[in-house]
Amino acid sequence: MKERSKRNPSDIVNDEFTHRVLGCGIRIHERLGVGLFENAYETFYYRELVKNGFSVVRQKPLPAVDEGVVVDLAYVPDLVVDDRLIIEIKTVKKLVPENDAQLLTYLKFSGISVGLLMNFHAYPLMSGVKRLVWNHEDPKPASKINPAVPLRTEADPEIPLSPSDDPDFPFSP
Repeated sequence: MKERSKRNPSDIVNDEFTHRVLGCGIRIHERLGVGLFENAYETFYYRELVKNGFSVVRQKPLPAVDEGVVVDLAYVPDLVVDDRLIIEIKTVKKLVPENDAQLLTYLKFSGISVGLLMNFHAYPLMSGVKRLVWNHEDPKPASKINPAVPLRTEADPEIPLSPSDDPDFPFSP
């Protein structure tokens, strides 16, 4: 089994925008420490971002659309910064793949390409930060990602397979 190398936290700070946004989160984390609920960190992070000149929307309900059916309030990202970054705040012992899937879903339906998953119970904070990207310009169907996975079942060619059947999907149910 190939061992994964540890990710250097500075790898996710690839531009001035992300660096500034993360800096605001780090300041909040240094002042408050660990132990608060997500809502408290979200409130203080929001205020810190606005104080530093960012345009931020909190808890904005966004729709999901499938085959023309719109579900309002399908998901609610914690923070949307300058209409180009989604921040999902967690206060958990350890991030799990379902957290990644949640943020990836937000990115997919929002049209925003970059998101930060931030666990404020991690110390230091950067050890609990993940940067996720959704490529909207070049969407690839499941069969292109993994040719061994068919797009439809034999029993009903109109019904696509569940994403959980795709080994490249972020998590299994």
